[in-house]
Amino acid sequence: MVKKLYLTIYIYILGKEKPQIVIDAGMHAREWVTHSSILFIVDHLVKNVEKYKEILEKVDIIIFPVLNPDGYVYSRVGDRMWRGNRNLNDNKICAVDLNRNYPFSWKESDGTCQTYPGTYGLSEAESMYHSFYMDKFKHLIKGYITLHSYGRLILLPWSHTLKTDAPYYDEMLTLGNKMKEELKSKKNVDYTVGSSSNVLYACHGTSSDYAKSLGIKYVYVVELSPESSSNGFIVNEDQITTIGEEALIIFDVMLHQVHSEL
Repeated sequence: MVKKLYLTIYIYILGKEKPQIVIDAGMHAREWVTHSSILFIVDHLVKNVEKYKEILEKVDIIIFPVLNPDGYVYSRVGDRMWRGNRNLNDNKICAVDLNRNYPFSWKESDGTCQTYPGTYGLSEAESMYHSFYMDKFKHLIKGYITLHSYGRLILLPWSHTLKTDAPYYDEMLTLGNKMKEELKSKKNVDYTVGSSSNVLYACHGTSSDYAKSLGIKYVYVVELSPESSSNGFIVNEDQITTIGEEALIIFDVMLHQVHSEL
């Protein structure tokens, strides 16, 4: 049984210190296509470095490819549908949902095992180190994307309230709709754009709300394809590249927008 392995969370920094875009994947263990999609983005950037040379001279790209390494390993060797990390609570059944463990608008458990938020905000090593980086470089971070699956959604803060008054909401909505248009034009897929709480559901202690609370202008939760499925967490091998291309389109729109504002 995989318990606490304390695996290292790696960060890949492409560039020197300058304005940043942060993108992460794998916060929820079972969402494997987020890992492959973020690696697809990395592979594209590395293979096309000359194409992005002008942008990379002004923008750093910070990549967290696996935010929940212990949970990810367990989803491969234990329970394929595992969601949380491997810090089991007293009942030895529920682990912590990292996307309920961030300190901004954190809320105590309502008894739901799958979304157990931990004993307090940033009780978990994974969220603590991730948030430490975000807080340390908040003055540099201009955009944040966290990849999840599934549903074909481009979600804006806030998650914890139905109010659509997050700073720069209109600018985020405009850019989100541009992502949607590019996806429709290039991949013929329809993504829904809107605030997390209104489009999906309300939840507390999320990484996206935390990022917005730090003053980051462009913040998105991206729920990748498929749109719906009896089990959308398991994608066919022939879908991996296609979904990676969708993630790249979204990231590329963000990258060019941030660069255009410098």
